Amino acid sequence: MKRWSLALSILAAACTAEGSGTGGRSVIFDVAVQPPEYMIDGAEFTTANEWHVELDEAVIAIGPVYLWEEGGVSALESDDEPDLVSMVSELVLPTAHAHPGDVWFDGGTLRGEYLEQVAFDLVGGDAGVLGTARGIAGEVRSLTIVLDPPTAGTLGSASELRGHHAWVSGTARRGRQVVAFEGGLEIPAEGVQRQVDGVPIEGELDDDGTLVLGVNPKAWFDQANFETLDVPNEAGDRMVITPDSQVGKAWYVGARTSAAFSCRWTTDERFAQWEGAQ
Repeated sequence: MKRWSLALSILAAACTAEGSGTGGRSVIFDVAVQPPEYMIDGAEFTTANEWHVELDEAVIAIGPVYLWEEGGVSALESDDEPDLVSMVSELVLPTAHAHPGDVWFDGGTLRGEYLEQVAFDLVGGDAGVLGTARGIAGEVRSLTIVLDPPTAGTLGSASELRGHHAWVSGTARRGRQVVAFEGGLEIPAEGVQRQVDGVPIEGELDDDGTLVLGVNPKAWFDQANFETLDVPNEAGDRMVITPDSQVGKAWYVGARTSAAFSCRWTTDERFAQWEGAQ
């Protein structure tokens, strides 16, 4: 997987700004996490397939995070000779497996980066500041969020992931059907499958602001058919979400969409330090 260099972007921005009097100013800002309101109020939601889901556990490893000046435009390939900007964009952001084969993600200039990884507990978790990040002053319109497996350096309770990219347990109900479930999500290290591009944001990156990150587990299971789970766990009290099950495949797709994440830029909200921050 590609890793981008903000230092190169700062140099590029400075070169572009030469003579124009704009751009290239380095900034420091906070990065915070905040569970969606429905997770704080009871960790319950209803899917598109009319399953009412109540989660007991929901943890995911997220980060690093990259902020881009553009909104994640997908451009069609053509027979025309590519210009220099297109060539550089293709080198920095290769064609994503999650996209059709004839498009590529173009986020423009890299504006900021947060290079840590956090095990984000979404069930009753509190909002809080993870730490600071660096960037280039200016407009940001999209994020790339990387979904790597946890490491020894992961912030928070990485043990709750049980070695997976994400872990959930809960109960799904639809009519008289009741399915207690649990399982972990695995994302292979193939191409750019471990990164989610084009997560929308609107903000003007500057000092003293805060990037607030959220995760939407409703998107994980919106297309899940829980009645298809048929492998019990060792205790026999829950059905296991296996990678080849319909629920596992729905989770794999849903967790890698931009709808599974939210982010916003704020200058007037203040957050306490997150409990798992270093």
